[in-house]
Amino acid sequence: NGFQLKGLIKSYDNYTVLLESDGKQQLIYKHAISTYVPSKPVILKDETE
Repeated sequence: NGFQLKGLIKSYDNYTVLLESDGKQQLIYKHAISTYVPSKPVILKDETE
């Protein structure tokens, strides 16, 4: 529905993401998420290094 959530990803598994915001936690199913927008650049390391 386009609802935007902001917070810190505390944990995740194969199906869900645990998001914490304002001292509250929300368990969100991954299939319900369309986009992640990180607050800082994400650094990916090459597996061969």
